[in-house]
Parts: sequence; structure tokens; C-alpha cells
Amino acid sequence: MKVCPMKKSIFLLFGTIIVMALFACQPMAATMVAEPVVPVASETPSATLTPVVTATVSYHFPAIRTPESREALSGEGVATFRILHLNDFHAEIIENSVDGAWMPGAGRLATVIQEERAVVGADQSLLLDAGDWSEGTYPSFPVHPLDVLEVYKMLGVDAVTIGNHEFFVSRDVFYQVLQASPPMEILSANFRVRDAENHCMEDLRLANPYKIYELGAAEGELARVAVVGLAMRDLQFQAPGRLEGICFPEPKDEVKALYDEIMATEKPDVIVLLTHIGLSGDKMLAEYLNRQGRPVDIIIGGHSHSWIEKPVLVGTTVVVTAGERGRALGILDLRYDRASDTLKTEWQLRGITACVAEDAEMMAYLKGKFAAVYAGEQFKFQNSDSVQLVFDGKSDPNGLWIKEEPGDDGSTMMIEKEGMPAVANTEGSRYIYFDVANTFYGCPQPIELTVEYFDEGFGPMYVEIDKAPVGPEHPCNLCYTQKYLTTLTNTKTWKTATITLTDATFNGNQKWGTDFRISAYELQIYLHSVVIKKAGENSP
Repeated sequence: MKVCPMKKSIFLLFGTIIVMALFACQPMAATMVAEPVVPVASETPSATLTPVVTATVSYHFPAIRTPESREALSGEGVATFRILHLNDFHAEIIENSVDGAWMPGAGRLATVIQEERAVVGADQSLLLDAGDWSEGTYPSFPVHPLDVLEVYKMLGVDAVTIGNHEFFVSRDVFYQVLQASPPMEILSANFRVRDAENHCMEDLRLANPYKIYELGAAEGELARVAVVGLAMRDLQFQAPGRLEGICFPEPKDEVKALYDEIMATEKPDVIVLLTHIGLSGDKMLAEYLNRQGRPVDIIIGGHSHSWIEKPVLVGTTVVVTAGERGRALGILDLRYDRASDTLKTEWQLRGITACVAEDAEMMAYLKGKFAAVYAGEQFKFQNSDSVQLVFDGKSDPNGLWIKEEPGDDGSTMMIEKEGMPAVANTEGSRYIYFDVANTFYGCPQPIELTVEYFDEGFGPMYVEIDKAPVGPEHPCNLCYTQKYLTTLTNTKTWKTATITLTDATFNGNQKWGTDFRISAYELQIYLHSVVIKKAGENSP
């Protein structure tokens, strides 16, 4: 088909307009170019900007630092410093509940970090994150990775590594985060850029592989600490379709090569690996490096959401991790003796409870940014004096819910009992499980539990509460702490029983994220209402 010159011009004009419109819709954080800018391989990265290639967009990041040739630190004293660490935060900046388990949010996390950094001083501490920090598993709230980045800067995070979830929103969003990250460091030794022919460029990295810090008391000795970031190699299979232009060399090979380079040029006293490969992967990596004669001092890991009671020692390498979702903060206290070239470590995991006050500056930011969330149902019971559940077929749950799994030990049914509507455990099910609104309970304090029950059968009725601290998931001994409620005497009448609980934490560690359960052993129980009321000096 022939096209006349006039029509051809019109087609070209419309085509130009469409292309311009598409460019205008691209994210503002990116630097747009008409043609891709292809990185040129060289023995040392560019001294200005390193471009990362996509089909039509060139994102420009600060240049990758080259190793510095430093003199070893001198002195014969002892340098003391502290490393605080998180992992698998999953964008939990807002207090909320995930599968019934309470997440403290960034307000309380900020307070704990400030308290722990103040113990030694800002110049003697680092705050590190071992990946999966910018994107959540459960999209409960409209939290963008750039919002999480802003929170991390407010928390004073010094460096993070890259987890698989960093790419789950999109590669372009991750690139925006990478560009906006300074002064926070995003570290990864095994992320490299592919060239225009899709080959992995051995001398062009996506992010800085490590950062050098010098820590210690202002008037005392210093220790030079190298923090190396490392991501899981199978990340390329975790986020398919989002990782064009990126390749992933084997982590252990990258660390082995970097080890010699860092020791020869930077001359660190302590080497810390900040990894996102899981606790089992961390242990295998530590064993490999020890066998190769290149042991690192510390591995701070993420990805497996592991809770540990004490550090794992592999050869001379200390391996630690800090649970998940900002529910706890890992604390490493270190003493490096320069005269003997020895490092002593002490580690603890501080659980973050609702007794921790929320940082005012952080909460002002969050409530300004997410006003609609804080005005919603999630925070409905924050200032309530009591929560209750009435089984009358008309009343809605008010901060207290039953949870169950049909066929399990918590199955229930609605029943009419002597003229009163009630809930009862089904045959073969011993318990009735309850979940308390997380924003109601707050800091553990005395509460009154009142139960209206039908007195049928003989034997004790009891409640089992979750009094476990923040930490490992169930099964746990403190998740089902038994308290005597009343005794059934078979009067065939409706009665009321009230007890005071002083040690419930209600962290959602029982089945299905529940907080307590009521039972009378093998007997069927009938409840018309359950009420929890705050009691004691701390009640509003």
C-alpha cells in the first residue's frame, strides 16, 4: 500500500507525540535518554557516575568506590564499640498485626535504637540491616519502598544489604531507592551489571561491595571495621522478570576474592559480612571461609527469619541474626585488643514490647504520611478501657474475636442453652481460642477477665494466656500459661467468673495468632460473653 507524503508526515507527527508522552510518564527519579547508555568495561570504575542499562532508561548512581591503600591503625590499647542489627523488616514501619502477631512499628524501634546507641555513643556504634527491609510480605498498608528508606534514614541506619524483596515491587523502584539511599549505604558484593550483549561485566558492580568504618571512644583506641554486603545467588529466581540487566556471581567466590583485596589495601581489624542468604547459608559460608584460611569475624544474617538464643560459632566466626519485622534488635558489643589482635564479642537480642514509648519525631512523620491508616480500624481500640465479645447473635465483636480451624482442637458452634445464646466447643475440641485487639492492650498491665458461663458438669475451668516475650514462634512454654478461672459444680445455671491477670503479654503466639484460650479439659463449655477490662494504676 502506498502512503502519500502528507499522510506520512501526519503519521510521523502522531508517533512523535506518543513517544514524548511515554517519556513524560516515566518515574522522575530516573534520568531518561533517547538511546541506552552502555557502560564501558574498565579496570577501575568511573570516577564520576556509573550508568545502569535498561531498554530505554539510564539510571545514574554515584561511582563505585575503589579500594584505598591505607596504613594499618597503630596503638596497643583496646577499642570498644557496638553493632546494632535488624533483618527481614519487611516495611513494618506502622504498628500492626501479621497473622495475629504484633509488630511494634518504627516509632518504638526508633526509641530502642536511640537508647542502645546512647550506651556507647554515636561514634562507637553502627546500625546495620541484613536485607528484605524495603518491601512487605503482607500489603496491609500503602507503604512505598521510598517511604521505608526515609524511615531508615531517620532511624540512623548506616548500611543495609539487598534482599530478594527489594526487587518485588519492581526493578525500577529499586533503582530509585538505590539512587536516593545516601547517606545510608546499600552494599552488595555479588550484584553486577550486564552489558548490551547480556554478558555479566566482571568489573562493574550495581552497588558498593563494602564500606570501611573506624569505631571507638573519642579519646581511646579505634578499630577499623569492614562491612561487606552479600545477597543470595538464587535471588534471580525469587523475582523473575524484575532483574533484567543484573547478574549474580557466586557469593562465596566474591567474598573470597574481596577478602584478599580488602586485607591488602584497607587493612581492617574486623571484617563483618552483612548477608541475606539464611542462617544455614551463613553457617556454610563461615565454614567455607574458615577452610580457605580467610575467616571473617562476624556474619550478621537475614532471609530465614531465624530466632536464636545465642550466637552460632563456626570456627572463629560469630554468626547472629535478629528474628524478623522489627520485633527485636540484635546488639553486639565488641572489644578489639590491638596488642594481641583479638576480638571479644557479647551478643543479646532485645525484644521490643508495647512498654517502649513511641519516638515523637518518628510518629509525627508516620502520622503525617499515613493519616488515613492511623484513623482506620486498626487503631480503633488504642484508647479503649475494655474489649468484649457477646454471643447473642446481634452484637458485633468489639476488640475481641474467636479464631478457629474447623476440625482442629478449637472448633466452635453457636447454641441456645437454657434460653441464652452461647458459643460452645464442638465434640472432640477442647478449647475456645480468643484474639485481643493489639492496639487495645498496649504495655502489659493488670487486667480483669470476666466470663459469663453455663455451669454444667464437674471440674475446673481454666484460661491459658500468652505471656511469652517477643521472640521465637510457638511452640513455646510461655505461650500457654495456665490460670484457674472457676470450678464447674453442675448447678445448671448461668454464672459469672472474674479473675485478675498480671502477667499476660498477648503477643499472638498461640495457635492462629491468638492470645488466650478457655477450656474445662474434656467437658463442653458454654460462654455467653467474655470481657477484658484494664485494671490497676496503668489503666486510662
